[in-house]
Amino acid sequence: MKLEDCYRSLGLKPGASREQVKQAYRVLARQHHPDTTAHQSTVHKNTSNQNTSDIFLTITIAYKYLLAHTALSPAPNPASTAFPKTPENLLKYNAYARLRDLFAQQRFASAIALVEALTSKLPDDLEVQQWCAIAYQQQGRRLMRDRRYPQALRYLQKALATNPTNRDLVAKLHQDLRSLTRQVQQASLRSI
Repeated sequence: MKLEDCYRSLGLKPGASREQVKQAYRVLARQHHPDTTAHQSTVHKNTSNQNTSDIFLTITIAYKYLLAHTALSPAPNPASTAFPKTPENLLKYNAYARLRDLFAQQRFASAIALVEALTSKLPDDLEVQQWCAIAYQQQGRRLMRDRRYPQALRYLQKALATNPTNRDLVAKLHQDLRSLTRQVQQASLRSI
């Protein structure tokens, strides 16, 4: 992940102060966090193809990366550093960058393989669980478009089981499941 991309994700110019980074993150996190009412109102206004869960993940990763990899002033207190440089965290950052590339290329099967491997390394990490659920959801949606309904149902159900506490994701998955049900009903009516 490049520093310029991190600054851009937070809407800042390169070289912003630590306080500016924190303030930008607070504002964006309130706006895009899945459990806030402000997020609920912006969900319908978001016209980009990047889903809102992905936006929240992007700004969180950018924020933590900036705190960990830049010499922003004032110098961070080692006891309060938000993102310590551990092998697990570096693994997550590298995996996240690769995951974003796979999503952009719509290579969802490869994305699933990546997050499932990461889940086996970090089974209790909530961010990794969310990434896994999103990968399953995206694969399920692709299978719905390809009219491969039984497989789509399996992936959507896996997404729901993987991250059942994320209200925003669960709501979207229920919408996907209702849409799948309608598509299956329409397909069965056409075959009669």
